[in-house]
Amino acid sequence: MTGTRDKNLRSGDIHEDLGLLLLRGIALATAIPRTEDVGADAFATLLREASVRSLVAEESFLVQFKASSVRTIQYETPTAIDWLTQLEMPFFVGSVDLASAAIKLYATHCLSQIFLESRHSRIHLHLDPVDRSQSRADVRHTNLGKPVLTWSVPDITQKGFLSKAYAVLKGHISVLRRNLLLRPLGSADMVRWEPGQPPKACARMMFV
Repeated sequence: MTGTRDKNLRSGDIHEDLGLLLLRGIALATAIPRTEDVGADAFATLLREASVRSLVAEESFLVQFKASSVRTIQYETPTAIDWLTQLEMPFFVGSVDLASAAIKLYATHCLSQIFLESRHSRIHLHLDPVDRSQSRADVRHTNLGKPVLTWSVPDITQKGFLSKAYAVLKGHISVLRRNLLLRPLGSADMVRWEPGQPPKACARMMFV
């Protein structure tokens, strides 16, 4: 409507803009226009610092930005589940906090197991711990786990930050990519991690 702007949409735009700015501190990143947005907000390519003046582009991944107040991402329709299942790139959730000009980036390792289970009609991804015993049978609830990396605008200017971020994200992206290849075989590598540290392999899961 001429002369007005929806307040919630405006807030969402600001969170996405800040998320994109922060993402560009560790990756080449471009926003996915709203007209083309069906679930991801940014296409990013991880950067490796090769020398003082050289950055090398490596693996690509997708990010969906959410305001830090949003603690659950819901996939409620067959089309949404199909989209999530058919992704062929590593997928992350970026929780953006305007007050601290910071982002917490969450990997979706949990989906590697979920997609090997029987098909679910609804999937809810939680940024906080969730008690599945209290959940409805028709909804698959899962916690994304700890953020893989947290950073703010000032962090981007710090010496060594890009190299640290690269080491962390490289490990998570590699596992997510490998699990995409293992899925047709009914297998997935399970990992554990602490924020700001590369993941560590703990088991390989097989579904028959």
